[in-house]
Amino acid sequence: MVTITAAIMITTLSENGLSKNGLSNGGRWRLRMAAVSAIALSLLLLALGLPRLAGGLMALPGSATLWAMHEGEAVPPEAMASAAEGLARSARWSGNGLSDIESGYALMMLGAYEESRAATLRGLAAAPGNPNGWARLSWLRLKRGDRAGAASALRLSLLSGAVTPDLMESRLQLGLQLFPSLDPDTTALLQRQFRLLSALNARR
Repeated sequence: MVTITAAIMITTLSENGLSKNGLSNGGRWRLRMAAVSAIALSLLLLALGLPRLAGGLMALPGSATLWAMHEGEAVPPEAMASAAEGLARSARWSGNGLSDIESGYALMMLGAYEESRAATLRGLAAAPGNPNGWARLSWLRLKRGDRAGAASALRLSLLSGAVTPDLMESRLQLGLQLFPSLDPDTTALLQRQFRLLSALNARR
């Protein structure tokens, strides 16, 4: 909006004040073109920002539902299904991987494991640095019997966020289930996770 206002001011000046000061026709033409370019750029930026804004607004109810569950509130299945749908719609509008990852979480809580895995994979493609998404994918892969894939996803979760307090204990439990399938590097990461969690608990 600031750019559009500035462009309008440039246009007004070029038509009025600057023309009275003897600005050549070529100079006035360049000013008009600058104003038009500024308006076009502002409209383009506005168009690019609207989908992200709309997607963010769509995600709010679903995120609130997941937060309520995290805080211990009982969430009925229909509310969880609505959260999953709203978050998926948000991801389609905004391209925000976190919305797909959260949608995958809601689907997992509904027992829709294959749909949850697909949504989580979409989310991680857009937000590969999300440790919660990788941990969830690890669990989902383990549930379908893909131990190697689960070990790989667990490794990426540990690498993308070693100190994630809400996630550390569950990753250790997952690592114990996968222990025979872990390579030496992932085993070392899991041992480090245990030391980090112990240090955090000692400070509480």
